[in-house]
Amino acid sequence: MKKRRHPDPERLVQRASARFEAGLQLQAVRDGVWQATFDGTAAGGHGRLAGGGLVFAPDGTVHELGVPLPGTGCSNEAEYRALIGVLEWLQAQGARRVIVWGDSELVVRQALGEQSGKAARLAAWRLRLQALVAGFECLDARWIPRHRNAGADRLATAALAGAAPER
Repeated sequence: MKKRRHPDPERLVQRASARFEAGLQLQAVRDGVWQATFDGTAAGGHGRLAGGGLVFAPDGTVHELGVPLPGTGCSNEAEYRALIGVLEWLQAQGARRVIVWGDSELVVRQALGEQSGKAARLAAWRLRLQALVAGFECLDARWIPRHRNAGADRLATAALAGAAPER
């Protein structure tokens, strides 16, 4: 009898994320709607910040965004700032119709206006996000499980570490 190998969890996450990202790229081309994933990270849960994002353009190109963010803060602040960075980049490209995907349910719900915020520390970022959302013809924000957001997470983690993106 052949011994069965257990799959490597890291490899399963990478494969699930890659399949999801390939689907977003196809959807962007098919529908003419920009697709983007975002993720933010804070060193130690509350420290230095970085954000990352993958943007899938209607022309089939994929753009990687990963930047260290000034100052320090919490994970929620990093998520807000990552989404804001992606939306600012999209506006600079002239994108009018966008779907953004993130693994922070709080930020996604607040981007949609479904949930109000109580944390004073995040108030300025919430206002900036609302102003950006209003600047698009159509913007939808959707939550995805963390294991499907590995590309944006990789870019944010690399930016926090000071490394350049892999692709």
